Amino acid sequence: CDWSSDVCSSDLLQIWAGSGRKSRRRPFVPHPSRFPDRRQFRLSGMTPRRLLGTIETSRRFWSAAVPIRVLPPAVAAQVRAGEVVERPALVVKELLDNSLDAGADTITVEIRQGGLELIRVTDNGLGIPAAEAELAFARHATSKISTAADLGRIRTLGFRGEALPSIAAVAQVSLLTRPPDQPAALFLALEGGVVRHREFRPGPPGTTVTVRHLFYNTPARRRFLRSPAAEGQQILHLLWHYAVTFPEVRFTLLSDGREVLGCGGQSDPAAILARLIGPEMADRLVTV
Repeated sequence: CDWSSDVCSSDLLQIWAGSGRKSRRRPFVPHPSRFPDRRQFRLSGMTPRRLLGTIETSRRFWSAAVPIRVLPPAVAAQVRAGEVVERPALVVKELLDNSLDAGADTITVEIRQGGLELIRVTDNGLGIPAAEAELAFARHATSKISTAADLGRIRTLGFRGEALPSIAAVAQVSLLTRPPDQPAALFLALEGGVVRHREFRPGPPGTTVTVRHLFYNTPARRRFLRSPAAEGQQILHLLWHYAVTFPEVRFTLLSDGREVLGCGGQSDPAAILARLIGPEMADRLVTV
């Protein structure tokens, strides 16, 4: 149907008028949410005049010229963030990958309301030099690769340089980091991907990333999330996988101030499994 011609209007009107009250078939009319005036109606109660008015409205909408334009950087960053950050568990995963790539052997994850209110990941890794901390939140800024040839010999969990900028684009993020050879820790506070505060303060070696109010500036994404309990359960299952894969690293998960997982720091994956699923179930497992 060509909305720019009168043929569509007359054809739909004839279909509507000739259908009769006994006919169950009704004409197709685009949903009013596609129209600029957002008028609401029920198709079963439409009169010929209302039907033609709706068709005319849709014709004006589709015939209007919509220019092609480049999205503002803030909007584009929020759109790209959805490709990396879909739910709290993926935020935790990206931060765990960074901690493990930094050589951490003790990682603590703290969440509130299933990660919707707060996610805090603390590690004792190498930290980020003060001169490079802000660059870590720039898109495609990474220390993992430098040339295209490096893509064929990746030995790290992350390399794209998109995790931190994507998280910072849809949350309120703070970073506290200190390399062992640095006298003080650098603190950065970001909101919407923009650095709002920067200062040096006391802190232990390592890195702490705090994510507050995830999707605060994209409320539509929050509607697709599950309950805080379900989101927290996904984070717990994620930590189980990491604890078994990296048994030499000690993982701790605190949910709403309560420790729900504390294991690792051992070289035997079987001991980790026994802690997670119970000794009886672990004894039935077969090593392959």
